[in-house]
Amino acid sequence: MRPVASLGQELWITGIGGVLIGLAGQIGASIGGSGFVGSAVPFLVLALLFGFIQFRGGHRWLLQAVADAPEAEPGVEVEPKGRTGTRMALTLAVWAGLVIVALTFSPSIAAPMGGVIFGIAALDLRAVGKLAAYRAEGVELVREVGTTWIASGRRPIFRLLVKAGG
Repeated sequence: MRPVASLGQELWITGIGGVLIGLAGQIGASIGGSGFVGSAVPFLVLALLFGFIQFRGGHRWLLQAVADAPEAEPGVEVEPKGRTGTRMALTLAVWAGLVIVALTFSPSIAAPMGGVIFGIAALDLRAVGKLAAYRAEGVELVREVGTTWIASGRRPIFRLLVKAGG
């Protein structure tokens, strides 16, 4: 079995970071000349659209995979939280880089791009809330670490019993 990482931590980092990066795209476009209304409309439309797409596809799959998750193998290697944070920060760096490039060359593109990122990230935060019930029962949901830093998506999910006080 490949090493595993905390699913909740992965989703928390990409959720918070993505929401902030998405809002930065909206604010930057607003300041960069598109005006608030001119940037808010495409931001909101794409945030809702991609949030809906994420909800119908990836989010629904994730919640079903969590419900059906088998026990992790005894002694499975758990990725240190710092390494998980670093791995997720690379994803956020790519998102932030895209928004920065958009703001640099065409601020009006930053708002829709921010909306896409915001919509996807908001669903990550919703999933974190759904996972809290498992944690309260002493179960940590973990996901196999991808083979590359960009590997995400539908990696296998497992249940890992949390030690008392952990």
